Amino acid sequence: MKPLVPRQKADQDVDDAIAYFAREAPHWVDSFIEELEAAYGRISEAPKTGSPRYATLLAIPGLRAHLVARFPYIIFYLEHPHVVDVVRVLHQHRDIPAILIDE
Repeated sequence: MKPLVPRQKADQDVDDAIAYFAREAPHWVDSFIEELEAAYGRISEAPKTGSPRYATLLAIPGLRAHLVARFPYIIFYLEHPHVVDVVRVLHQHRDIPAILIDE
């Protein structure tokens, strides 16, 4: 297992998602957090299982994407020798290429 190290923007993405659910669908907050933590656990155990689609699309070497089950969010990360760098946690309907190009 490799520890996950979320960037400040990734933490803010998660905080924004939780705030949205708390406001619009409070009954989904706990489920979202549980699914996010489960996804983080899967990434930590097997970082290479994430999709390299965006790495190819955006020419960002090593970038991987992992879906959050039951929610329209994608975790974007880079695997390093001793840690996994969580770059962003974005809603699938955002302009993902534009956001990630600026990272």
